[in-house]
Amino acid sequence: MRPLAEAVAAAGFTVDMPLLPGHGTSVEDMVPTRWEDWSGAAEAAYQALAARCDQVVVSGLSMGGTLTCWLAERHPEIAGIAVVNPLVEAPDAEFRDGIRSLLDAGTEVFDAIGSDIAMEGSTEAAYSGTPLAAALSLFEAADQVASALGDIRCPVLLLNSR
Repeated sequence: MRPLAEAVAAAGFTVDMPLLPGHGTSVEDMVPTRWEDWSGAAEAAYQALAARCDQVVVSGLSMGGTLTCWLAERHPEIAGIAVVNPLVEAPDAEFRDGIRSLLDAGTEVFDAIGSDIAMEGSTEAAYSGTPLAAALSLFEAADQVASALGDIRCPVLLLNSR
């Protein structure tokens, strides 16, 4: 998201790019975090930006897209959103049951997919593992976000990979 933030800032707009709890450090820091941590941080960042700007547009990638939609559902004053591959359709119950079984067996982190960018020469910074309880928390929140997508009233730019 950094290149997007830098381009928007270079165009003269105020930009805030909050670092969400558990992100940008190590997978161990992500293990104890949950949706409430990330959505709380997103809400606080939105409130701080809205307090100093006349209009706010929110953007996010993947889980950040989920948070972006969540904010837009709760704040009809948001001027617009731009989401890239937002997680709004979470894995099915069987997949989640598999995660719960791994957690019950004491597995906290599972191998991650890493970079999934298909363009040659492009890599995505990603943790080497996926914290399972955190992922399950995200999937459960995505269900709630998906059920309220019709509440979004601002313009939406949706970018989705093939």
